[in-house]
Order: sequence, then structure tokens, then C-alpha cells
Amino acid sequence: LDEVAGPMVLRIGSFLPFTATAYINGHSFIERQLIRAGVSYRKEDNAFLQVSDPQALQAAADGLDGATIAQRLDYWTLIVGPKFSEKERAACKLHRLWSVSQVEYCLNFIFARAFPIREIFRRCCELSLGTLTMDRLAHVFGQLKLRQMAGKFSTVVQRLDAARHVMRSYWRHSFVKQYEKASRFLRLEVVCNELQKDFKLNKSLPYWQPMRERLSGIVDRFAAVQAENLNVHGHFDLLAALARPVTVGRTRVAGVRLDQPRVLRLLEVLVRGLGGHLRRWTAAELHGQVLEAFALKAGSYTLNQLRYDLRKLRAHGLIERVAHSYSYRVSVAGYKQAILMLQLRQRIYGPLAAGSLKHRPDRAHTPNVPIERAYHKVDEAIDELLDLLAA
Repeated sequence: LDEVAGPMVLRIGSFLPFTATAYINGHSFIERQLIRAGVSYRKEDNAFLQVSDPQALQAAADGLDGATIAQRLDYWTLIVGPKFSEKERAACKLHRLWSVSQVEYCLNFIFARAFPIREIFRRCCELSLGTLTMDRLAHVFGQLKLRQMAGKFSTVVQRLDAARHVMRSYWRHSFVKQYEKASRFLRLEVVCNELQKDFKLNKSLPYWQPMRERLSGIVDRFAAVQAENLNVHGHFDLLAALARPVTVGRTRVAGVRLDQPRVLRLLEVLVRGLGGHLRRWTAAELHGQVLEAFALKAGSYTLNQLRYDLRKLRAHGLIERVAHSYSYRVSVAGYKQAILMLQLRQRIYGPLAAGSLKHRPDRAHTPNVPIERAYHKVDEAIDELLDLLAA
């Protein structure tokens, strides 16, 4: 347990040339520096989740340099290593030369909650497997010119023990890996075993800073590529989430689906009222508005049926009860969801389904209005999208 570097392992050969191998952890070094500076922090595994002074944390990380590492290694090899007299040292010219055999440099993304990590990591795997081609990997690893090179170039997702998945993007003898850890952070990590062959870097400790800058640039570029990949239309199955039954107390409440005209009529009355989600409605007011708006008879849609529908919408968070009253209003999130469902059924899903499955209007004989031209563009885009997905 080194006072500067923290826990470390030192392995020394028992015969000439008495090769020494050391394993150190940069996070442990940073932790010792924060303790010495009196900075409070919270650390889980190999990541700092919280720190009272972020500048001190960065300063501690910058303090890990080749001279400091060499000093601590020389100190311990002098204690536990073989001893030589001055005459023996002069005769054999004994000395230590420290170089990097394997280095790992990581970037941690800390989340306040655990649930986004799994979805983000899964989406990164899906997109990276198709987009991280050899030219993109060359950009990530700082290779400006592609040429015939020996090594491995691929992106794979591997399943490890305990069903943990790791995505690796290989470049020659190095690779960048991404994985979720401790349910609190998402880690990007570059691993290099051949600094000289892959990056033309001197691997001795005096050249620690150029090596660190090169590896830092790799993880930054990899994060930038993934940020670009994630800046697209993702996947959130709102309809499936609303269609699932929910439990309120001991009662199971049915879901809300697009094929329920009764619920959609009620939603339409709720969202088109003046004031949006600020407007308050009583059950009797809503009942009269629904009957009037859709020319319904009182017997075809009773007040009890409306109360059942209101209870269903409230259970799914689309509406909320106004405190100390018997009135309802659309919630902020429910207002957006209700508009999306209504527009999806009436203006998007309905026309597009009719154009794709029932009858597609002939472009030459349709009215030359912007909305019809837009529908034709969407029809063509859907056809193209289906062809791409099939490929």
C-alpha cells in the first residue's frame, strides 16, 4: 500500500535480469491525493461519483506523471528487489528502465439514476455495430491516412459472466471498449498493448504525457462519434406503455389504446378546450361536451362510462385531479401524449395506412396542396425505409 500511488502490485523475477513488473491504478493515486488535500469525495469501484472540489480532482489526475510513477517504483524495487554492491553495480552497469506494457485510459459518464444507462448502452451497441466502419475507426484512433495495415479492425459485442455485455472496437493491437458498471456509470475505455506499433509512441515513462494526450483524444473522439450516433430518432414505445394495464391500489386498470374511440373522443375534448392543460373540467361538463361535439345520444355514452374512462386516463397519468375539488385537468406530460395520440390516429396513421394498404392516390390526379404533397413524400420515404430495413 504505497502512500502516493495507493494499492499496487510489484512482481520481481528471481533470476537475471530480475525483470520487475508493476500494476498500478490511477484512480487509487487520485484518491490518495484527495485525502492528502482534505477534499471530500465519494468513490464507487473505479469511479468518483461525487467530489467537493472538481478542480482539485482534475489537478490530482494531472499529477499522475511518468516521473512520479518511476519514483515510487524505484522506491519499492530498492526495498523488495535484489541488492547489489557498488562494485557489482559498476561492473555490470545495472540500472532500471521503466516502460509501459499495457495502459488503460477511461472516461466515465456518471448518472444520477440507473435506468437510462441500459437503454443508452443498448442503443450505442446497435448503432455502433453498423456505423463504426474502418474509416470511422481510423478517425477515432487518430489515423489520418488509411493504408494496408496488419491487425484487427472490427466492432463486436461480447457477453461476459453474469450476463454483462461489453462492446469492443478493435484497431490493430488496441481497442476501445464500452460497458455499464455498478449500475451508476457508463464507461468508455481505450486499451493499448503496443504503443509503439499502433501509435508510434515511445513507451518509456519519460514520455508519459504524449501517451496520455493521445489516449485522451481517442476516448474523446469515440464519445463524439457516439454522441453523433445518438442524435437521431430513438425508440420509445409510448403506445405500448399506455396500452399496458396498471395497478392502482388493489385494482387493475386497463390500458389506453388507439383502437378505443370512446377514450380518444374524450381526449380530443380535453385537449382542444381553451387553456390546454390549465383548463379544469368536471365530469358533468365533460359529458355534455363529448355528447355535443360528436352528436351522441345520452344513452350511447353514459356518465358512468365517462367516469370509467376518466379513471383510466388518470391511472396512466394523462389527467390529474385538481386538489380539493371534483374537477380534472390534463397533466403537462399527458397533454403532449394526448395530442400525439390524436394526431397519430387522425392525421398520420390513418391517412398513411389507407395510402399503403387500401388505396394510394395517384399523384397526377391529387389536389396540388402542400399537405397532399407531404403525404406523397412520406409514402415514398416509408417505402425507401422498408427497403433499407429489409436490406
